[in-house]
Amino acid sequence: MKKFFVFLFFVNFLFAGDRFEFVILKHKNFYKGHASSYRNFLEYLNDTTSIDPPLKVKEIEIGEEIFDYPFLYLGAKGSFPDFSRQSLELLSRHLNSGGFLLIDEIEEYRQGEFLN
Repeated sequence: MKKFFVFLFFVNFLFAGDRFEFVILKHKNFYKGHASSYRNFLEYLNDTTSIDPPLKVKEIEIGEEIFDYPFLYLGAKGSFPDFSRQSLELLSRHLNSGGFLLIDEIEEYRQGEFLN
C-alpha cells in the first residue's frame, strides 16, 4: 500500500504542470482566425468538460516545438498556402504520435476555395 501512495505522489509530481493550451500554428501569415472562435471554443471546453483551459492562446511556427503541445489549431481564410516538405513531415509525425490538429477555414460558411 505504501508503494502505491509513493507511485501516486510521483505521478502527481510529474504531471502537476500539465495543462491544456490552445496553440495556433503560424503558417505564412495564414493563422489568425476570428478571436471569438478561440474564446467560444475554450469557454465551451470549460463548460462541458473537466478541463480548465486558460483563455489565452499561444502562437508558434511549425517546427520541433509542436511536439510540446498535443493540440494544435490551423486556421486560414480561403485556400491554405502550400506547406514545405519539412513542415508536412513534422505535422505528419506529430499526428502519428497521437497529436491532434484542428483545421479551421474561417471564410463564411459554405463559401471559398476550402470546400473545393
